[in-house]
Amino acid sequence: MNENEISFTYVNKFPEFNTIISGKEINSRGSDNGKCKSFKDVELIAYSDPNNSFTDTCKKIAEHHQEIINKAKSSQIALCKYINYWIYDTLKSMPKFSHKKLLNKFYEKIKKLDFCKPYRNSIDKRTYDELKELYNMYEPYIKFKKKSSKNGNGSCEEAQKFLELYEKYAGKCKTKHNNHFCWELIKIGVDYEQHMTHATKCTDKMKHLTPIGNDIVSSVVVRLVVMSLMAFVFLFLFNVSNKTVLNIY
Repeated sequence: MNENEISFTYVNKFPEFNTIISGKEINSRGSDNGKCKSFKDVELIAYSDPNNSFTDTCKKIAEHHQEIINKAKSSQIALCKYINYWIYDTLKSMPKFSHKKLLNKFYEKIKKLDFCKPYRNSIDKRTYDELKELYNMYEPYIKFKKKSSKNGNGSCEEAQKFLELYEKYAGKCKTKHNNHFCWELIKIGVDYEQHMTHATKCTDKMKHLTPIGNDIVSSVVVRLVVMSLMAFVFLFLFNVSNKTVLNIY
């Protein structure tokens, strides 16, 4: 599995990371505060950074990275993949944008995030676009799950948004052009169907999803059948062989 593919593994955590980071306070005495500003001033001259959004987010991640990981019940690699995505998402409009160059400069500058250096692989535009679509779908889905759970509260508008996006993206999986994108849809679809069975709120908004990725699922089923058949044949031959030996003696 290459690094672009690994990013899909953790995209379901991206909206949660964003929410947790947004809620963090900036420590005015944080050791990497000046480094975040320095990175912005030197490497992002062409980026306006409205309301110091990039700089402030950088400070929060650097200062609170372990708290963020713990609260999300996640891992360092998942946070690193989110940071890579966040940098692309935030800075993609810059002239002569180079994700690889910016990642290298960023992790060299922000020492508290040294643990991310092994995962600083850049992503291409196609991967970013698909991660963005999955992010946009996971965001309302996570909110909807919380609101429709036993102790949830609030409106159920996010359910409709999730369902619309799911059906829209499901159409992409009629042709097998990106299994990793489609597998994420299959995963969220399975999770949604399971959630339907015990949700106590928003049930009037729920409906069964359109099956997707039949070609992908079928290929997996075929492999399982073949493997099972092979195992049966080997077991049969083994038993026949043993009986033959016993008969000889």
